[in-house]
Amino acid sequence: MDQDLTLNYIRSLLCEGNGHLFRHELTEKRYLTKSLIPNAHYKEGQMIWFTFDDKRIKWSDDFTLSLIEDQDGNKIYQFLNSFAVEGTLGYEYLDVEYSLICGLKFYCLAYYYPGSALIAPDHIKLLTHEQKIEWEYEQMLSTKAEKIGIRNLVNQITFEDLSVLWKKVNPLDKEQIELTSYYFWNDLQLTLNLLINLVAEINFYGEYLGNYGIQAVRREPKIYLHHYEKSFLRKSSFCIQVFYSYWEKIAYLLFIFLKIENVSKTNLSLVKLKKALSKAMNNGQYQYFNDASSAYNWFVDFIENDHSALAKYRHPLVHFQPDNELFKGDFYAGALNFYLMNITNHEKRMSLEKEFNEIQSFLTNQLHKCNEGLRKAIDLIQEIRD
Repeated sequence: MDQDLTLNYIRSLLCEGNGHLFRHELTEKRYLTKSLIPNAHYKEGQMIWFTFDDKRIKWSDDFTLSLIEDQDGNKIYQFLNSFAVEGTLGYEYLDVEYSLICGLKFYCLAYYYPGSALIAPDHIKLLTHEQKIEWEYEQMLSTKAEKIGIRNLVNQITFEDLSVLWKKVNPLDKEQIELTSYYFWNDLQLTLNLLINLVAEINFYGEYLGNYGIQAVRREPKIYLHHYEKSFLRKSSFCIQVFYSYWEKIAYLLFIFLKIENVSKTNLSLVKLKKALSKAMNNGQYQYFNDASSAYNWFVDFIENDHSALAKYRHPLVHFQPDNELFKGDFYAGALNFYLMNITNHEKRMSLEKEFNEIQSFLTNQLHKCNEGLRKAIDLIQEIRD
């Protein structure tokens, strides 16, 4: 089936049954009601409907039709097309039905498996112009994530991998039960997915950072950093905090199984846990971790190197550091001040560019440590002896 036939076929499927798929989507767009229903009649949760004749749908020539793969590797068409439709918006107010004739404009985002006789309701979405821009941005980030090899990091460690710890769980320990549950595994995966998006954004903005070997960017009467530096540094700051949060969760998972005395779960971190574990081992406890435990040794190395570097980046974000030369607090404020103070110093300007590159490289590389760290935590817990 060529593109024109496929395009027309998908459009016809969307309009079957007097456009019931569109009708369902339009009635779900609650934000429409606030702009269309008179303020005096609007209230949350009221009954709203939209009816129209499928002949009133006018498709534009603004469309894309791509054959892509779904999560299981199956071929599927991705269809995006703008359209306008005229119909009747109905609603109830104080047990009285009202109706308004109105016209709406949307982008239709739909997915269709070749050879199917229908399009599933959950495979169609209606987007406003703003939502279309957001969707295109997310598509760009997904492409960027695939290009740098991070898109498929989510779910590499399955819930079944975490559930091997159930044999270690004390059935009377609510915390052990919770942190070996689907909830905790899903929390880690969603955090990892957020990190993937942030690192993809950082790499996107990183491509457009300025060349600090040239003269300053002047927009009288002020001097600015290049445009993308602000977004790059703001995303990097947030990403650093999310990474730290991820490792706090791993620390807590280890904490509830290690049961080290004199350690509080308040403000727990991998560093505090390592110090407490080292002290306990010096007192004769957990000696079996010294017997060539690859998981234990991995965490020691990670905490002393990668996590230490992460904490160094994070410190000025949560505790103002006036003595730091570059990042004292907010990353962008620090970089801008450093740039202005050294605007005639070529070597200093180039050190700023080097710092940006190092941040990008560090955060991208750290993403690959997340799954490895969870795997090592599971291994370490399994090594604990009663």
